Amino acid sequence: MQGKITFAFNRQRLLELQARHGLTDAEFSRKAGISRQQFQQWKADITRPNVASLAALSNTFGTDINYFFTAGQYQNVIRELAEVGR
Repeated sequence: MQGKITFAFNRQRLLELQARHGLTDAEFSRKAGISRQQFQQWKADITRPNVASLAALSNTFGTDINYFFTAGQYQNVIRELAEVGR
């Protein structure tokens, strides 16, 4: 059985991205294709987006997925994904 992959999401980066685009919670979530409640839970650090959601956010807002991680954490995600894929 494979273990659950965890990663350290930097929610401050989500807030920066929202501010950079000048979007309200409703506008941001609509553009990202997620519910406003889900977005607010991410912002409040109640829940965290999964890797697929981060990839969608990256594509929608023109960022690299690295943007959502603190320095060094992204490499850990890639390593964990590679190990699970073996």
